[in-house]
Amino acid sequence: MPKRNCGEINDEDEPPGLLSDSEDEDSDNDSIPGLESGSDSDSDEEWGEDSLRWEEDEHAHDPAPEVQNDGCGYRLPSFQGVEPGPNLADALDVDPNDPLHSFALFWPPEIFNKMLDATNSFGRLYVKRWAKDITGALLQAFLGLIIHLGLINYTGARDKLWENSWKGNKFVRSSVMPYHRFELILKAWHYVDYGQYTAEEIKENKKNDPFWPVAALETDLNDLYHLRMKPGQCLDIDEQCIPWKGRHKCRCYNKSKPVKRHFKVFSLNDSRTGYQHGFYLYRGKQEARPETVSATAYPAEKLLANEDYHNKCHILFTDN
Repeated sequence: MPKRNCGEINDEDEPPGLLSDSEDEDSDNDSIPGLESGSDSDSDEEWGEDSLRWEEDEHAHDPAPEVQNDGCGYRLPSFQGVEPGPNLADALDVDPNDPLHSFALFWPPEIFNKMLDATNSFGRLYVKRWAKDITGALLQAFLGLIIHLGLINYTGARDKLWENSWKGNKFVRSSVMPYHRFELILKAWHYVDYGQYTAEEIKENKKNDPFWPVAALETDLNDLYHLRMKPGQCLDIDEQCIPWKGRHKCRCYNKSKPVKRHFKVFSLNDSRTGYQHGFYLYRGKQEARPETVSATAYPAEKLLANEDYHNKCHILFTDN
């Protein structure tokens, strides 16, 4: 059957005001008031003798009225939340000897079936040579290959991994999926059913949210992460980087990072166990950030919006 126009946005034609290579650099070299080129930062007006006087607050380091000892010599406010740890109802159903059971806690049939339907729908509408829909077993094999390719190191073209040579990979070569089938599914791999929208609606949705095709997966995973583990008292917010060299409005560039071109992810983690309670993809200047919230405070406002984190005496750690 003829394929309809995909309605994809051409990221090469970025409208003014969106992130680009020249303005999306996460650099710490922002201009500081009073330190611009040509300013006299050592003048007596700014750094006079009076400005250097200070008084020590004798009670600044007094402990809170209700404190606890965390075992490391620090005295912390008493935690008002529930006992941290995994959801016991989920833990009882997990076989510790079968990693697929643990994986299924964060990839339940609802998410898997939604991805299967969206992938088949996209393939029928937009992918050439899409002969027939894939089955659940084939999508599982595809996801296994995706995870495996993310764990191994290889150079050159991806198709070399299927060759019976020193460039090939035994696991990939012995999989149930030939290379051309893998590439076909990769082109159709989606989480949102494009068949429910017209090309104009798809363009509008992407204009409003550059991560619209995966925004629903982002929401579903956040709900699962929060549900599976009860948070402890000590939390931290930090950045993650997803390597990406292609064109995209929200791609960031930071020359000081190991991966200079990347998507940035803000993550809420348990400081003691390292468990990720939530995350969100950084959308740059297209973030729906209230005017009353600064860009620095927005990650904490967004990631801690759930009432389970409110009035529990959580302690939040951040870096610069």
